[in-house]
Amino acid sequence: KGISRKYLRKMAYEESLSLTSYLVDKYGLYRIHNLLKRLKDGQAIDKIINSEFYFDIKELEKRWRQYLKEALR
Repeated sequence: KGISRKYLRKMAYEESLSLTSYLVDKYGLYRIHNLLKRLKDGQAIDKIINSEFYFDIKELEKRWRQYLKEALR
């Protein structure tokens, strides 16, 4: 039957919490506020990440994964 929708929702929530925690820890709440405001205004996430954090989505994921690895040590 596969993975349940309930499990997938929980995983999505956990991942978003983890990524948000990383961004707040490394870059501050102010940048998260800007990101959310710009998303609300309809701007594209890739453009927001480039202008707020000065790297692309792939680099964000790389840095986040490294952060997780270090947190688990």
